Amino acid sequence: MFSDYWIGQPGVPVIAREARPEHIRSVIEPTTPREEYLVARIEELAAKATGAEVLGKYFDEDDDDDEIYQKIDLKRRAEYAERQADEARRKMLAITEAVRSFTLAQSVVASQEQRLQMMLDGIKQLSDQIRG
Repeated sequence: MFSDYWIGQPGVPVIAREARPEHIRSVIEPTTPREEYLVARIEELAAKATGAEVLGKYFDEDDDDDEIYQKIDLKRRAEYAERQADEARRKMLAITEAVRSFTLAQSVVASQEQRLQMMLDGIKQLSDQIRG
């Protein structure tokens, strides 16, 4: 079983595995130029590793950190928009099926009163689906 933390040698701080590259600096808090350089290098490598993992084939080794974060953000937004579109598509198909079913049911009923009641029931069903 793996620990949720990277535990270093004495004097090296503990960094949560879920820490993002931009949080490393606040955890380590470098005080010397050498520590500053090492933290900057760690941040750079962590950003590239995160970018390669998240972006896959769209990762470009020559991108700087800001470009990598922008690409990651754009990818996450695109995935969210795709999920929203899929949800809207499912709702639209459910509504279309409900309209089709109550229209077909109306066509087999002879009396005007029953057709009107079926139409009202269908409209109520549609409004419930739209809200839900």
